[in-house]
Amino acid sequence: MTDGIFGVLLRGSVDAAGPYALAALGGIVSERAGVANVALEASLLAGAFAASVAALGGGGIVTVALASLVAGTVVGLAHAAFTVFGRASSIVVGMALNLAALGLTKGLLRVVYGSSANGPSFDLRVSHVASMAFVCALAALTAYALEHTVAGTRLRAVGESRELAASVGFRPRLVQACALAAGHALAALGGATLCLGSGQFQSQMSAGRGFLALALVILGRWEVLPTMVGVLCLSVLEASEVFLQDAFGLPSEVVLALPFLVILPVLALGAGRMQGARIPRFEP
Repeated sequence: MTDGIFGVLLRGSVDAAGPYALAALGGIVSERAGVANVALEASLLAGAFAASVAALGGGGIVTVALASLVAGTVVGLAHAAFTVFGRASSIVVGMALNLAALGLTKGLLRVVYGSSANGPSFDLRVSHVASMAFVCALAALTAYALEHTVAGTRLRAVGESRELAASVGFRPRLVQACALAAGHALAALGGATLCLGSGQFQSQMSAGRGFLALALVILGRWEVLPTMVGVLCLSVLEASEVFLQDAFGLPSEVVLALPFLVILPVLALGAGRMQGARIPRFEP
C-alpha cells in the first residue's frame, strides 16, 4: 500500500468496511427470509467480546472467528426463539437484544477484567489484504448461495410468502430460524473484525454500526452487490473523518455523527425508489 494520505485512507477504509460489510450481509440473509432484523448491534457486540476473550486466551485467527460465530449464533437462536417461534414483534425483540448485549458485555467486562469500559489489549492482528479478501469472498459466497442454491431458494421463497412456501413443503419457521442464526453469525464476524482492528474490546464499540448496516441493506434493496457499494462509500467517509475534522475544524461530535447525518437523508430519498425491488414480506 502507498504512503501518504491515500495509504491512510485506504487502510482506514478497509478497517471500517469489515464490520459494516459483515453486519450488512447478516442483515440481508435474515431479512430475505422475512424477519426484520434490527438486532445487528447485539451481534456486533457479542462477536467482538467473544473475539476478545478468545484472543486474550491465546487463540489464533481461526479460534477467534469460531468464538465470534458461536456468539452470533446464540444471539440468532435467541432472536428466533422469541420472534419465529414465540411470535413476538421482531422489532421489539431486536431492540431488547441490543440492550441486553450492551448490558451483558459491560457486566462481563467488569466481572472478567475488572473494568466496565475497556478490556485488556492483545497483539493478534489481521493484515489489510487478508481482511479485504475475506470480506469480498464472504460477500460473493453469500450472493451465490442466495441465488443459486437450494437453501437460498427456500430462504427467498419463505421471505416472499410463508404460506406459499409452506404449501410446497418448505418449513417456514425452520428456514427463518436458520436464516437468523446464519445472519447473526455473519454479523458477529463483523464484531470480531472490529475488535481485532482496535486490539481490545471496548464497551459500546459497535457505536451504531449495526443500524447503519441495516440502512445500507434497505438502500441496496436487499441485494448483495449494491449493498456492498454502499458499504464502500460509508467506509471511505468514516476513514475521512480525521481529514474532514482537520480541514474544516469540525467538532469531534459532528465528525462522529457524520455517517448518520449522511445516511438519513440518503435513506429518505431512496425510500421512494423501491419499486421493483424484491422487498421481503415482514410478518408481525
